[in-house]
Amino acid sequence: MGVYVDRLTVLRAPLVDDVYGSVRDWANAAGMATYRASVQPERVSSGSADDESQDREITLTTFRVFIPGAADVTSADRVLFRGLVYEVIGSPCAWTVGVSRHTAFVMRRVDG
Repeated sequence: MGVYVDRLTVLRAPLVDDVYGSVRDWANAAGMATYRASVQPERVSSGSADDESQDREITLTTFRVFIPGAADVTSADRVLFRGLVYEVIGSPCAWTVGVSRHTAFVMRRVDG
């Protein structure tokens, strides 16, 4: 069985102007590409939110993602995986190990 058994779609939102400058219009995001990937759980944590109220429980789920070859993923993108949308954290990196090349990044979802 192969390593890249998961499927995910990279979502990209257009930039629009508002009173504060340019922001991403996630209501009009488009699926840029669908990739085979290896999605590996990294962390799930629960607790209080870090805001002033601290009476709201949150769950933070983080995955490390590997896509074979070069993938068009940026830190401004989001990812659709198993019906849920995740944020890309940091800048995706292209890595070469021996003759194998892949794109790696971390994605997370905050619930609550």
